[in-house]
Amino acid sequence: MAGQPSTPKRPLGLKVGIAAAVLALIGGGAAVASAVNSTPAAVQEATPAAELKLGYFGNVTHAPALVGVGQGHIAKELGDTELSTQVSDAGNAGS
Repeated sequence: MAGQPSTPKRPLGLKVGIAAAVLALIGGGAAVASAVNSTPAAVQEATPAAELKLGYFGNVTHAPALVGVGQGHIAKELGDTELSTQVSDAGNAGS
């Protein structure tokens, strides 16, 4: 066949490798979907913690904590769980 460019053929090992990768992706996706849909009994029967210790910076970078604690939203959502907070100005304060 003169005049037509020849297309390179893939080696058999490469074809097998591609097929194995595709099968692994498909099988892995099914395993993840199965794991997401089944919740372990220990998680379903978990009891609330006695206390939540929340540390945050007292500046705008931690605004959700400032507002949530200041207006009582976090404590309200915790129900019977006690909220204790610690405001710091450095990430390693208290350690």
